[in-house]
Amino acid sequence: PMSAIGNLSLAAITGQMLWKWMPRTTAPGLLWTLLLGFAWAPAGFLALAATDLLAPHLMRAALHLLTIGMAGTLIVAMVTRVTQGHSGRSLTMPVVGWVAFAATQIAVVARIAAGFAGEDTGILIVSALALSLGLLPWAVRSAAIYLAPRVDGKPG
Repeated sequence: PMSAIGNLSLAAITGQMLWKWMPRTTAPGLLWTLLLGFAWAPAGFLALAATDLLAPHLMRAALHLLTIGMAGTLIVAMVTRVTQGHSGRSLTMPVVGWVAFAATQIAVVARIAAGFAGEDTGILIVSALALSLGLLPWAVRSAAIYLAPRVDGKPG
């Protein structure tokens, strides 16, 4: 099908982008979370192509590689970076950011496992709880930062 060709093309393009962007030396945690989040893109497009061709019943699981995996992780990475920078804080990954990042990875893996288990309700609940509970402290911290003055005393 044409959609499989498109998804394979997107997997190749995003995989090449990831390869070019990947640091060859040490890099800050914020950058790693961004790149690891983007790594779900080629995996997601490859999974979508595979479901088109081989396993249409796994389509929802494959879509979650892009939605929870890529989009969710990129949101954590980018919002954390913006929150840190625009509040006068150092561009480092706070502990709650790492928790949110890890929870997002757990949620996407559980969601994929649920797909392979016939959309098992228990595994879906694990995925939803991991995502919800993992993002909550991160969201609360971010909201508190937005409501407070910048730590460096600058306007904004």
